[in-house]
Amino acid sequence: MSINGILDESYYKLPKDINGNIASFIGMNEDKFSKIIAEHKVSYGRWYNYTNHELLELGFTKGQVERLRRLLKLTTGLFKSTKGETMNMSSPATIASFYMHMKFNEIEEVKVVCVDTKMKYICDETLSVGTISNTILQPREVLLIALKHHASGIFLIHNHPSGNPEPSESDVDVTKKVKESCELVGIHFIDHLVIGDGRFASLVELGYI
Repeated sequence: MSINGILDESYYKLPKDINGNIASFIGMNEDKFSKIIAEHKVSYGRWYNYTNHELLELGFTKGQVERLRRLLKLTTGLFKSTKGETMNMSSPATIASFYMHMKFNEIEEVKVVCVDTKMKYICDETLSVGTISNTILQPREVLLIALKHHASGIFLIHNHPSGNPEPSESDVDVTKKVKESCELVGIHFIDHLVIGDGRFASLVELGYI
């Protein structure tokens, strides 16, 4: 099986009347900013998938790119609360697109995403920062997060700074142990997604679990 790409339809779009606020924040003329969006059909979530070099080619200055990155980081939580009400959490591509900003992390970060019985988003929590392994990521810690938020199901999500989302042996081993632990307490372990550079891997779709 192959590693997946990101579906354009899964991105969350900002209302057009916010364009002026974003342009003002990053220091760009509103007309120019709107023109870039219209010409390249860029929605909010897709800004995460552009490299700094690509943004410069679109017409942003270095300072504007830095301010845009800062804005994306500041508003991640804001859009997450809105996105969770409508996002189809049963679609790996949709979930991966929402966490694609993790590709910019210079070290690995592991998140637990909690959902309810209808597969609606409840919350996410960072479980660890650093290399994922049996010594760092303990199933008990995952379960504590799920139980604290009364989750019916969970996803694991982590990034590969190399940009290659191919799961490692450690990724697979940890995932199997977490899945087994979830089954013991009646929590549905749904999937483990690995975020790469504009791509992602689903351990379920790859047949590892």
